[in-house]
Parts: sequence; C-alpha cells; structure tokens
Amino acid sequence: MKFSKALIGTELNNKMKIGIAKVWQGFLPLLVNLALYMKEQGEGVYFIDPTPKTRRVLKKFKIPYSLSKKTNQKIKLDEETKRQIRANAGYLRGLDVGSKKIINKLEKDYVKKYFLLKKEKFDVIFFYNGHLNIEPLVAKNLNIKSVFIEHGCFANHIQIDMKGVGRNASHANLNYKQFLKYKGYAKPLRGKKDFKIRDVKTPFLSGLSNLFILFENPRDFFKATKWAKKGLKILLKNKLNPMDSKMKKIPENFIFIPLQDTTDTQIFFHSPIIKHMGDILDFFYKDIKELLPDYKIIIKEHPGEQGRVDYDPWKKKYPDTIWLKNYDFNALLDKSKYVITINSSSGLQALDQGKKVLILGECFYQNNPFVEKIKTKKEFKNKLKKLKNKNLNKVQVKKYTSHFKNDIFIKGSYKKLQVITLQQIYSFIKNLIKDK
Repeated sequence: MKFSKALIGTELNNKMKIGIAKVWQGFLPLLVNLALYMKEQGEGVYFIDPTPKTRRVLKKFKIPYSLSKKTNQKIKLDEETKRQIRANAGYLRGLDVGSKKIINKLEKDYVKKYFLLKKEKFDVIFFYNGHLNIEPLVAKNLNIKSVFIEHGCFANHIQIDMKGVGRNASHANLNYKQFLKYKGYAKPLRGKKDFKIRDVKTPFLSGLSNLFILFENPRDFFKATKWAKKGLKILLKNKLNPMDSKMKKIPENFIFIPLQDTTDTQIFFHSPIIKHMGDILDFFYKDIKELLPDYKIIIKEHPGEQGRVDYDPWKKKYPDTIWLKNYDFNALLDKSKYVITINSSSGLQALDQGKKVLILGECFYQNNPFVEKIKTKKEFKNKLKKLKNKNLNKVQVKKYTSHFKNDIFIKGSYKKLQVITLQQIYSFIKNLIKDK
C-alpha cells in the first residue's frame, strides 16, 4: 500500500473501505472531492493505480492510493473472464479479435489487479464508466461491490449504477412497467451537508510526463504522429469549408440523425449493425426517402470525430442531405419530427421532447413502447413505417423520462460541483453496502 507521506499510520478505524479506480481526468475534480467528502464521514478512501499526474493531485489533498505490482503468481482464468479480456483487447486493437500481444498484456494486468484487490479487501470500488477497465472483472470475481458513474443523458444529471452505465445498467432490460417500479439511488440521503468544495487542478508541467510515454515504443510514436497529421489535415479542411453556414433556416420537416463517435465503446460492444457512421446512409437512405419523401435528412457530426473522420465521400454520394458540425443540438432536436440513433443518449432526450425515435443498436432505453428498434437491416423499413403511424402518449412518455431524472440519475454536474451531488453518490454507496 502506498500513501502520501502525511497519511502513513492513519485511516485505521473506518466504517467502509472504498477504492476509486483509474479515471478520466475530466472527472478527477468530482472524484477528489468525493474522496474528501467520504473521508469526512469517517470512511477509508483510496485511489487504485492512479497515473503519475493524478498522484501529484492526490498528494496535494492528502488522499492515499494503492499501486499494483508485478508478480510471478499465476491465476487460472475462467472462460467468461477470458472472453471479456479478448473483447477489450479487440476494442483496443480496433479489430473483432485483439492481438495476442494485447491479450497477454491485459491478462497480466488482470493478475496484478487481482492480488492487489484481494489483499486490500475493499468493500466497494468506484469506476468512471469502467467499460474497458480490468478492475470491474476482478471485482466481480472477488465478489467486491462496484459503483459506476458516467455523464447523464440530461443536462445537470449523472448516471450511477451498481452494474454499469448505458447498455450495462441494471435497468437496461426492464420493460415499461418494470422500469417505473425500479428505484435507483432514490433512498434516504446520508452524510453532512456542510462540505467545502475544493478547486482541483492538474499541474500543467505534470502533463509533460505523458510525452515520455510516446517514446517507450517508437512504432506507436510514429503511428500516433501519422494519425495526428491526418487529423490536422481533416480539421483544417473542415474549418475552411464549414457546412453550418449553408443552412440559414431549419427545414419545417426533417429527420435528425446525430452521429456518434465511431470509437465509442457503445458502438464497438453494442452496435451489431452499424460499425461506421456512414453505414446509416449506405444501408437506409433509400428506405427513408421512399417512406418519407417530403422530409429532409439532417446529420450532425459528433464533436469527437471532427478532425478525425472525413465524411466528404458521403456528402457527395447523398447530396440532398444536410451535414452540420457546430449547429446547436437542442435547436435541431426541438424542430425535428423523427430522430434516428444507434444507442446515443440523444435518443432518450428526443423521447423526452415527444419525438419519434428509431434505434439501430442496443441501448438502455430500448424496451419501452414509445420507440422502435431494429435487430437486422431488413427490419428497418417496416420499423420506420410502424414509427410513422405510431401515436405517442405524451403523459406516459413524460412519466418514463421523468423517472430517469428523478429516481435513476443523480442531480448534478462533474463540471459545476455541488455538495448535494456528493451526498447523493455517498448515499448510493452507503445504501449499497447496507443492503449486501
């Protein structure tokens, strides 16, 4: 166990032992404040394998952390664990099957994490997203409770669940009636209200340490450089030829297709039909125009793909479609009649506004009677036709989306922290342990 020096010999008699796994830097202010908040409640909180950059922040706030070590000990992995490791390796490799080198690396990482978590005996481990982390697999096999958080689907909301986020959430397979009876975090709040939110900033110079990573493997460095040059070229082309300026006024009738990031785990793991955003038009453009000939198709590129993906070939192939980059998302959603998504949270937002939603992949809001979802490409035309004739019950729709806002998601933002948000997360963890 490694501690910041000021904490050696402390944290001996705590109510719970809570681990926080490696996190995205954007969520670090929330998680550091959460750790400090839970410490003030008397809990033991430790970050697990933080990066060197994160360790500098943790030392500043006197938050302890645990580091895994290389080991010669062996573990016999069961088939399900091997399958999930291969799936993660496939994502990292960009293929359906990961390379043997990546699989071996992940298996070794699993063994290190296994012995660390077994030794530390955490009551619960906290994850941001957690989809590609090895720790959730280890925690599951060691019967350690887990808590996952992610961005919420609505403004000023955060997802929180004990099984995962998005398609992996506990409520993902529930039908409409089951879902309305399901309660997420909505339990009595615990913890103090008088907590001072700390300003958490990552030191600028500590970021320079990341440069050395590029030189650990020259091959990876040159691949990254090549990718950066390509991205810069696309980014400059996009800036010189902005598509937004071509649309002075939003059409009266249009189908809104907000694209997702092709590299997102939700696409890789939960989109069996669409693997590239261009597939949406290639597969379904003809059916859309046949069933809804008077509707324009408006496509908004995902911010994360601008500078990485060049959609010019599809813009030329389907010249009557409107392509946007920076146009206000909410304005498009508000004026649209139909929304087609793979599994983005934008589908739930659209439903909340009473829009007709067609889902092309697997998502956590697919099992309600208000949307249509395809399982194969051949189903698209019939599902769109069914959606066209569907009359939405606005009262029932609002009851459904309000349940997410009031009982499933936590109110708050990782950007503008509030004590009530920390209190809700702490209550979720405390109630989870109490219920075990």
